[in-house]
Amino acid sequence: MNRLIRVMQVSDIESCLSLWRQVYGVMLNGPANSALALESFLVRNRDMGFVAEEDGMMVGAILCGHQAEQGDLDYLAVWPTQRRCGHARDLVTAALLSLAGQGVTHCHAFVSKRNVESLPFWASVNAELNDDVHFMTMQLDIETAPTA
Repeated sequence: MNRLIRVMQVSDIESCLSLWRQVYGVMLNGPANSALALESFLVRNRDMGFVAEEDGMMVGAILCGHQAEQGDLDYLAVWPTQRRCGHARDLVTAALLSLAGQGVTHCHAFVSKRNVESLPFWASVNAELNDDVHFMTMQLDIETAPTA
């Protein structure tokens, strides 16, 4: 068994999108999650996306980014047949190390409230559930955006 965590490449986007669309609990919707938008994200956030491979096959992926000292983890997913092998932990570790290397001091992970099965994993990597925050999403359309 040959395991590898590597930086996500533009050529990985379609495989990652397929994974994220099929794995329960990944909140992937809207134009911000198109192949073109993800390519732009990877260009802006160089070395901030990671892919887990086993024997040359992609088995998991994660994206991360940051604004100053606050990091964000998005779209952590591992194929169900490859779970409980350490891939998710390795992906989170790679993302956190990347963020720390950028001077990030704290990080948020976005997890669907419906994905209660993931809570023990997040607790195992020392993440704390924050019930004090609501996450608000707004889709921007330049043609209909409010003006000041």
